[in-house]
Amino acid sequence: MHYSNVKFGIFTDLHLDIMHDGRIRLDTFIEQMKKEDVDFIIQLGDFFVTLRIQVNAYVQKKNIPINLKKMQ
Repeated sequence: MHYSNVKFGIFTDLHLDIMHDGRIRLDTFIEQMKKEDVDFIIQLGDFFVTLRIQVNAYVQKKNIPINLKKMQ
């Protein structure tokens, strides 16, 4: 029986829509995964904040990032 190696990348907590450098971090990760020639990528969660309900339920008003205050 022949086995081959499987290479994969994992990332989590990108918060693309609320992190000032989210796009840069994502692009850097993708470029590195291309260099590493991974077979697949696993994204474990918190890619972005999507719902007003989530923001209001989990973040105190004083701690809401400036770019999300418009959702109030």
